[in-house]
Amino acid sequence: MLAGTRLLAQSPVVEVPLEFHDGHGLFAPGYGGVNWERGPNDNDWYKTYQPVKGIPASWKDVKKGNIWIDAHQFAYQNYRAGLLQADVYQGLKEGWKIDTTQLSPKPIRCFVYVVTGTTSDGKQGVLVDTNHDLDFTDERVVYPPTMLSIWKTGPLQEAIVSLPADFYRGGQVVTYPVKVLFALSDGNVLYNYPTYASASIRSGAKPSR
Repeated sequence: MLAGTRLLAQSPVVEVPLEFHDGHGLFAPGYGGVNWERGPNDNDWYKTYQPVKGIPASWKDVKKGNIWIDAHQFAYQNYRAGLLQADVYQGLKEGWKIDTTQLSPKPIRCFVYVVTGTTSDGKQGVLVDTNHDLDFTDERVVYPPTMLSIWKTGPLQEAIVSLPADFYRGGQVVTYPVKVLFALSDGNVLYNYPTYASASIRSGAKPSR
C-alpha cells in the first residue's frame, strides 16, 4: 500500500483541457428544489426576501422564491447585510464549512428569483428573473416538462433558461452565463444545471506539467 502511495505521489500531474456541452451526457441528472417563500414563523430566511413585480394577474396559485446559485455566498452576503441572524449564520458556516476568504464581501448576483403558477390556459408556468431586476414583465414563460419525459428524450431547449451570474474568483467578481433546466415532478418545480464537460487525450501523448 505504501509503495503504491509513493508511486502515485511521483506520477506527473496530467492537465487535460475540458470542453463543455449542453445536456446531461451519460450522467444521471440530479435535481434541486426552489426555495419558495413562506411566512415569518420559524423562518430564518424571511428577511432575505425581496419584492418583485410583473407577475401576470391571470395566474393562479402563484408561488415566489429563488434559486441559490452559490448558497455560501447567499448566506454570507445576507448575514453581512443584517438580514440573517448571527447565530443562524454561524451554524451554517460550521455546517456548510463556509470559507469567507473565497466569498465576495459585497453583494453579487448569486441567486435568481423564480415564480410559478397556473396560467390562464390551465398549464403550470415558470418565470425566471434572468436580468436580475426583480421584474418579470419582460420574461419568457417556461412550461416545464415532466422528469419522465426528460429521461426519455433528454433536456428540452424550451425548458432551459440562460442568465448571467456572479462568482468570486481569485479576489475578483467574475460573471459567467448559467443555464437552468426546469422540470415537474408531481406538480413540484425542480431544476438543475444541464451542462457537463468532456475531455480526451491521445494515447502516448506527453502530459503537461
